[in-house]
Amino acid sequence: MPAIMRVDKKNKHMAYTLATIRQSVRDYLDDDEYSAALIDQAINDYQQELFFNYDLRLAETRATVALSASSSTAPLPDGWYKNIALYNITTDHYRDLTPYERDADLFQRDYIDVTPDTAAPLDWCVFGNNFEFQAPADQDYTLRCLYLKYPDLLTNDSDIPVVPEQFREMMKLGAVERLFRREDEYGLSNSERVILSGMETSFVKRYGRGQVSSKPHVMRKA
Repeated sequence: MPAIMRVDKKNKHMAYTLATIRQSVRDYLDDDEYSAALIDQAINDYQQELFFNYDLRLAETRATVALSASSSTAPLPDGWYKNIALYNITTDHYRDLTPYERDADLFQRDYIDVTPDTAAPLDWCVFGNNFEFQAPADQDYTLRCLYLKYPDLLTNDSDIPVVPEQFREMMKLGAVERLFRREDEYGLSNSERVILSGMETSFVKRYGRGQVSSKPHVMRKA
């Protein structure tokens, strides 16, 4: 891998896809033969790392969860990694279940033997890949889960990252930094990490959950 890098300018106005990010990484490394598989893995790993390290509005989504009668568990939604809220939205049984979440260890202690008496879902925890409730359901229930979801892996050339296009440079450098580490080029890796740190700070300020909008306030005329 060459020690001297150059910033790719020819891809500046190209579409924002896995293929164009891959090419921008090759341009930056000045190596058009660099393994596409390794670059794609680095791109995916970097995007996954961002969502693992930060709670982002970009990860927010919702899903319907079915809790079947006589069951005390329901599967977590696809890609789930952190809960925001949980609601029972069954007709005539609406309830916000969010405040009733319990620590998994304490829940298992208190409900070591799930009562055979059926009931509506109330106390719950996340254990393994499931929601667990305090008792078997006395009927079928429909729940709505608001949660943070890991981004899907980018596999096709036309796939578009969840990270917005305004941060395409960050996506490129994030992949480059991982490739340098793979090649044991720690000096170059550290140099990219310094640049990435500032970019990630701006990214989190813009898209982190709970961040205040950075839009300018417009003064109204009296």
